[in-house]
Amino acid sequence: LGKKAVEGKSAEDIVALVKADEYNFASIAWFIRNKCNYAIRENIKRGTNGGFGAYLEGCVRSGNETYKATMEYWY
Repeated sequence: LGKKAVEGKSAEDIVALVKADEYNFASIAWFIRNKCNYAIRENIKRGTNGGFGAYLEGCVRSGNETYKATMEYWY
């Protein structure tokens, strides 16, 4: 895509460019591999709430409030 693909575009247009599966399909795999340490990746594999919390805290760095709000929504 590159710089020329986004110059002069609105935020909505830019998001539309990267929403296509051909550009973002593996983005979560890249993010987890590059932003989460080994222990967190192993915890995520367990599929537990604790693994999800570790992901939010250690990779996304969104804090405990995001985890609490998500758990309240789900449960």
